[in-house]
Amino acid sequence: MEQVLREMGLSKNEIKVYLTLLKLGSANVGDITKKSGVHRRNVYDCLERLMKKGLVGYVTKHRTKYFEASPPRRLLELVREEREKLKEKEAKILTVVSKLSGVYGLARNEERFVTIYHGVEGMKLVFNDIVKTAKENLVLGAHTPPKEIRGFLNSFHKKRIKAGIRERFLFAADSEEWAAYLKRMPLTSVRFLPGNIKSRAAVNIYADKVAIFMWSEPTTILIKNEEVADAFREYFNLLWKLGRRKA
Repeated sequence: MEQVLREMGLSKNEIKVYLTLLKLGSANVGDITKKSGVHRRNVYDCLERLMKKGLVGYVTKHRTKYFEASPPRRLLELVREEREKLKEKEAKILTVVSKLSGVYGLARNEERFVTIYHGVEGMKLVFNDIVKTAKENLVLGAHTPPKEIRGFLNSFHKKRIKAGIRERFLFAADSEEWAAYLKRMPLTSVRFLPGNIKSRAAVNIYADKVAIFMWSEPTTILIKNEEVADAFREYFNLLWKLGRRKA
């Protein structure tokens, strides 16, 4: 019997209090505490929850509350009420399932928006993509790269210059030497970000893509979306106008 009541959602203490009241008929909190073995403070909590379920009521005599258990058939009514609630929930869910299914299918058909590459090889893939697809590459937050990648970058610059791809760099203030080195290359323009900004993540904006390079990891986040690329391009051009030609 107690197992069935537990399955209905009653706690162990609620069951003790309810069964105690069924036996006593009418009792105050003191009597319930004594007969049920439940701590007085917990008895109050149990009574409140049982009253919300309609399993317990009370009358006041001489300013003292006497609690009474509702007839056991109330348990059957609770089950039926829960069944009706489940039917209502089912009906509501059925009205939106088709819409949710449509959204689910749409999400699966969309082209991948963001790709994350870990390691230097992932960076090389994106640089090669710049050579293949870009008319111009804008670099926001450029800074001096690690020595181990500079050989590849020199090779990249030779390829992009041969392909006629222009690059504009907005450098962080602490990269003057590398900026001066790049500035001597054809199809290359260099300016410095306003203020004393230091950067450890370079944002490359090209074609319909935005690539964020983090040399320290190394990690590359590639975003392929025309609207995002155009927005970053506008930010770059605004900062380019504010940029300084020397650090």
